[in-house]
Amino acid sequence: MQLNMNSAVNSRRGEKAGWIFGISGAISWVPLMSVIFLFTGKVTAGVTGILLFAASFYIIIKKTPWKNPDTPYIKLFVPVILILFTSVLWLLLSFDAFSSDNFPFSVFIFILPVFIPFFTTGKKKWSDN
Repeated sequence: MQLNMNSAVNSRRGEKAGWIFGISGAISWVPLMSVIFLFTGKVTAGVTGILLFAASFYIIIKKTPWKNPDTPYIKLFVPVILILFTSVLWLLLSFDAFSSDNFPFSVFIFILPVFIPFFTTGKKKWSDN
């Protein structure tokens, strides 16, 4: 029985789409908020958000597992998670959320699911499949 290599390559399309669209979806709110900030006169916050979004796409493309097949997923997730946290921090700072005495720091518990990939992938690599 001969293995068709085209089917093996095509079977990973879903993984590639999941990587690109999953991370893109996680930061898709950044350009929207940037435009809102620009229209409301918060130019610094708007421009910073656009630069942050551009940096996130650079990271998404640069840290794709199929371009770094021998790098563990955990090491590829770190820059992605950092850009996501930076985006959340940017938003909170843009709204001056920390200047309020009654900012509920308990909202940060909703960030915990972001760490799930660190536990589920372990030291798995793209080349392992």
